[in-house]
Order: sequence, then C-alpha cells, then structure tokens
Amino acid sequence: MKLMTIRFAIPLLLALLASCSFGPQIYEVQVDAQATEPQPESQSYVLASAMEGTSTSDLQFQEFASYLNHALQDQGYRPAFNRADADLVISLAYGISEAIEKKEYYRQPIWETNDAPYVYRAIPTGSRRDCPTSIGYYPAPRHRIVGYTEGSRTVIVFDHTMQVFAMTSRQIGSSMMSLEQWSVDCKVTDARGDLRVTLPVMLAGARIYFGKSSGRTVIFELEEDHPDVLQLMGEPSP
Repeated sequence: MKLMTIRFAIPLLLALLASCSFGPQIYEVQVDAQATEPQPESQSYVLASAMEGTSTSDLQFQEFASYLNHALQDQGYRPAFNRADADLVISLAYGISEAIEKKEYYRQPIWETNDAPYVYRAIPTGSRRDCPTSIGYYPAPRHRIVGYTEGSRTVIVFDHTMQVFAMTSRQIGSSMMSLEQWSVDCKVTDARGDLRVTLPVMLAGARIYFGKSSGRTVIFELEEDHPDVLQLMGEPSP
C-alpha cells in the first residue's frame, strides 16, 4: 500500500479559501443601549439624519431609513405625518472607519490522501469495550487530517457603526427643551466596506433595545441572511 501525503503551502491554501464559498457571513454585533426612563408604548415618531451633510433626501439614507422604519414599527412605534404631531424625533447616523490592520491567528488542517482502495483493519461490532471485532479488508478513507498548521497573518478590516437615538421636546420653565430619551449604538467589524450588508444586520439585532437599556455592551452573532435581517430588507426568507 502506498500513502501519499499532500501538504498544502499556506499561500495556496489561503487562495483556495478565498475562492470558496462557505455560506452566509456570520457577524459579531456589539450593542450598547441606554434609556433615561421607561418609555410609553406605541409612541409616534419622525425620522431625521444625525449626520452633517447627509439629508433625509439622500438616496442611501432613504434606503437605510426604510430598514429602520420596519425595525421601529416591529417594536410598536408609529410613524407620524409631521414633526409637530410626533412624540419623538428619531435620528439615524452610520459610518465606516478607516482601514484597520488586525493580526489574525489561524489553525488550518493538513490533509493526507490515501491512494489504496482498501485497508486491513479490525472494526468493533458494538459500542462496548468487550465486544468482538470484525477483521478484514475495508474501504480506505480517501482523506484524513494528520495535523495542523498554525500561524498569524495581518488582515485589513473596517469598523461599521450605527447610532439611533430618540429626542422629545418638553416645557421646562418658560422654554421648550429637547431631551434625549434613548439611544442605541452598534458596531460590526468586517473585511468588506459595505454598509448595505451590515446595517440591516445591526438593526435586526438592536431593535429589541429601542426605548430600553441594555445594562452593558451586549455581543451576539447574527447571519447576514437571518430571517430577521431579510424581514427588515423586505426580502423573503430562504
């Protein structure tokens, strides 16, 4: 019997990994939510931009605002016709950081390929230790892991951020004051610089904290094609 061991060089393995599809991206989402007091249910709102130079007529803002509208209404908030009739002015901000160099550690398998069609081996006939064994020729496994290659590499990533906060106006003395009622901050780190992918993911995970306090920074994982994400985008679930 002849055994042939194939050991992939790291550059070749990385190229193969980059060219393969491993299914939907899973994101680690960080959420930090604060609220001044318990919020009334079914409040009305209008949306505003919290970004200098980006108005509510901006096409990208309108796309992201549509996702935010779905998320807010899913939590019981009601859109108002104008600011004068709204209980809250809910503002949205988003952005992507400059490129960040990050050291990433990896552990990759080393595969062995066996060109022998059969191997002579003993196979237990049951799960107990004292079970008899069946000895003979059996089909040989074509591939198996014989070890691992470990190391580190530098990758380029971007921090994707989103802020949603709600303001209301109250009479304090003789003046009308704008007071912040609640805020939600989100962050995702990704190798791609595409907010159109990550912002719906952040909203899908963060919406349960609208009007509430998370008590601390909450970290969770969410797939880019999760039904909650697709719902916000108005797309059918797979």
